[in-house]
Amino acid sequence: MEQLFSAITPAHLALAFGITLLAGLVKGATGFAMPMIMISGLSIFLPPDIALAMLILPTFVSNFWQAMRQGWREAWGSIRRFRIFLICLTIALYISAHLVRVLSQDALFLPNSSHASGSRR
Repeated sequence: MEQLFSAITPAHLALAFGITLLAGLVKGATGFAMPMIMISGLSIFLPPDIALAMLILPTFVSNFWQAMRQGWREAWGSIRRFRIFLICLTIALYISAHLVRVLSQDALFLPNSSHASGSRR
């Protein structure tokens, strides 16, 4: 917990709120892209594990809200219909979440090797 508060200043918190607001507006207009915008924006000034932690709750709330627009019955029907996909997604999410602490920041933001070396095909 100490690491979290030492990594986030009030200016960072205000900037994170602005990025989250922008990401929420994009999700409201398009229905997707909130996590992509948040992780890209937050990772500019925060460590990757903190940026990832900060996008979990807003993404969960917005996805839950979006799923419940047509009621519980329709949401449950979608869960049943896409259960294999959701199981695979949950397993992949569990595994990849643990890799954030193990992989270096360079590995997490691995650039395309052809662009990083300056060579072109």
